[in-house]
Formats: sequence, structure tokens, C-alpha cells
Amino acid sequence: DVLRVYANSRLDIGRKLFDTKNLDLAEKYFRIANKLQPEQSDSMLQLGLVLLEKNSCEEAGFIFGELKNFYKDSSAVYLALSLYFEQCIHDSVKSKEYQQLYQEKLMKNKTKLDSF
Repeated sequence: DVLRVYANSRLDIGRKLFDTKNLDLAEKYFRIANKLQPEQSDSMLQLGLVLLEKNSCEEAGFIFGELKNFYKDSSAVYLALSLYFEQCIHDSVKSKEYQQLYQEKLMKNKTKLDSF
């Protein structure tokens, strides 16, 4: 599927831009990837992390909340929520709760892999 390949290439470019702290351009590439494949959670997660880094807390919080609703078993979503509550809301208790959920999801997913 051509759109998937194109979306994944935009996602990869966005990650490299994020790693080099070129946040505005990374945001642009993650938004393009998300438009091409809106069902791909990784582009939304990456976009949320860029927005968090840019202190665009309201939009980042919305994105992480939506991801939590649709991807309840994704450990990465809970880690992102932990960062959001720490950096934007300044609620270390809630941040620690999400950190704990992140660890639980990691162990649950690891256990699933070990059972193969």
C-alpha cells in the first residue's frame, strides 16, 4: 500500500527531526503521517510528544487521552501520559500512577511474548 509506505517515511523523518530538536518540522511530518494513515497510533503518539516538548499542553493532553481510549494496552501511551502529568499538569502523584501503569503494561506485553 503506497499510502502506508509514504506515511511511514514521513514518520521516520519526523523521528529524526525530533531527535535533533527540530520540533516545528517534526510536528509537520507527524501531522502529514497522521493524515495519510489516521489509524496509525505511532504518528499520533509522536505528534503528542512533540507538542509536549513545545509546551502545547492542551493539544498534547487531548492526543494522549484519545490514544488511551483507543489503545488501552499500549505501554507507550501510559508513559506519555506520565510525562504529560509531570510536565504540564505538575501532578507528580498522577504521573507516578501512569508510570506504574506503564510498567504493568510492559510486563503484561513481555509475558505475552514469553508465552510464544
